[in-house]
Formats: sequence, structure tokens, C-alpha cells
Amino acid sequence: MIKFETFPVDILDKEDKYIVLMDIPGVYPEDLEIFGEEHSITIKGIKRAIKNGTFITMERFSGKFSRKIVFSEGINIAKAIAKIENGVLYLEIPKLKDEIFIDASVKIKIIF
Repeated sequence: MIKFETFPVDILDKEDKYIVLMDIPGVYPEDLEIFGEEHSITIKGIKRAIKNGTFITMERFSGKFSRKIVFSEGINIAKAIAKIENGVLYLEIPKLKDEIFIDASVKIKIIF
């Protein structure tokens, strides 16, 4: 059975954009995918386990995770910015203002 876990997020609602902060310690940028739609984003990834030896205790999560975040206003995912600093994913997502959403789903590129 595959167990999907998630990491905690903070979401700030600014006048013209949303800011999403997600703690993702130990997740490599290449193991992370961020997709957006008109009113939501989905963050998926894998946190790889460290396998150098025999564990006495293993409490930290490893494996797949997924998180969908729905916004009350439309978002412009084509102009979204994503970066990872010190184990924190930072997403800046502009709100749609007098724009029409065209694409069904857009992958957000991560800057490192």
C-alpha cells in the first residue's frame, strides 16, 4: 500500500498574489512537481530515505507526498515563481486580474 503524506503549508493572501510556503526538508528540486489550474495548485514529490546502515529507529517521513491547494480567486499560474531555500518551498502566484485562463494545467518551473 502506498501512503501519501504531506508537509505543512502557510498561505498568505496579498492584494495581487498568493504566497505559499511549504516546509520540504530533504526533498530535492528534481523530485518535486508543481502543477496549477485556474483556482488551484498541486504539489507532488518524493522524499527519499537515507539508507546508509541499519536503522534502530525511523520516525522521519520518506516516500511520496501530494498536496492540493484551492484558492478563492483565479490564479495566473503562467507567471508563478517557485524556489527552494533552506528546505522551504516558496511559491509566488499572481491573482488573475481581468485576464482569461486558457490552459487546462501548467507545470510551474522551480528556480534553484
